[in-house]
Amino acid sequence: MLPRFPQKPAKLPYAWACLILILLAGCYPSALQQDYGQSWSYNLTVQVLNPTAGKDDIPATGLSPQAGQNVMGSYNKTFEKKEEAKIPSASVVQIGGQQQ
Repeated sequence: MLPRFPQKPAKLPYAWACLILILLAGCYPSALQQDYGQSWSYNLTVQVLNPTAGKDDIPATGLSPQAGQNVMGSYNKTFEKKEEAKIPSASVVQIGGQQQ
C-alpha cells in the first residue's frame, strides 16, 4: 500500500470568492455618483431664494486681518528649515600606553 499524504485544502474556492468580491466592488457607486448634481441644485435653490444676491457689493466676512496674518505666519513657519541638533563628536582619550 502506498503512503497517504494529508490532502492540501483546495484554494480554488477562495480564488473564486476573491474574484467575485473584486468584480462586485466595481459596481458600488462612488462618492462622485452619489453627489452628482447636488451643487447645481443647491445653486439653483439659492438663486431662487435671493435673486438679487449678486448685485450686493458687500464682501464676504471671515477672519479679522490680524487673525489672518497670524494664521498665515504660522503656516509659513512650517516650511522653514529647522536647524538640526548637532551631535557632539566623541573625543578619544588614550589611557595608558604610548602615543604614536
